[in-house]
Amino acid sequence: KSPAHPPQAVQPLQAGVTLDWDGHVAVIGMAQPAKRNCLDGPMLAGLMTAFRKASAARVIILRASAGASVWCAGFDIAALAPGRDPLAQDGALQALFRMVHDHPGIVISMIHGTAWGGGADLALRCDIAIADPTCTLAFTPARLGLPYDPDGLLNVVMRAGPAAALEMFGTADPVPAARAQQLGLLNHVVPEADLEPFTLAMAQRIAGNAPLSGGMTA
Repeated sequence: KSPAHPPQAVQPLQAGVTLDWDGHVAVIGMAQPAKRNCLDGPMLAGLMTAFRKASAARVIILRASAGASVWCAGFDIAALAPGRDPLAQDGALQALFRMVHDHPGIVISMIHGTAWGGGADLALRCDIAIADPTCTLAFTPARLGLPYDPDGLLNVVMRAGPAAALEMFGTADPVPAARAQQLGLLNHVVPEADLEPFTLAMAQRIAGNAPLSGGMTA
């Protein structure tokens, strides 16, 4: 049985990524508000390091730092090398998505603020998505002249249905939290003041259940 981690001070990792533990729950924080938590090389490396360090967690919460108005601005297009496919299967972005998908426990995205492009994709790759009314999701490849991520598109289709997914990807219009919940993209939308306690309480309930019944780390 994996040992529970006692509550402790937030551990800063590289690129403004933090890792905090409370028992079997790990909280990974994106803490680069000046860069709108964009998924550049250092941020991706920091997130992957955090997921590796949290590999034994029964529940991982992925959040932005407190007070940030942007949850994640998506892939850093400015840092993309000429001719380099941002969706390449051997790239860091896809590696992070695989780590989220392959985590043996539950991954919860706790969304305050906007999530665009790859940031919206990252939020919805998590098993459970919880947001407050400040959240908007925007699927922006069409505005940037970039290809859709097939797995990300399929994920949205499975959650929201093909007609809604085609509209969201085709228009690239921001989807407000209430609409996103109606479409099945968000599990819960709670008042801003309740977002953190609601999410942490759910994570602790999940972590307290028998881990093998949900395929979670023992």
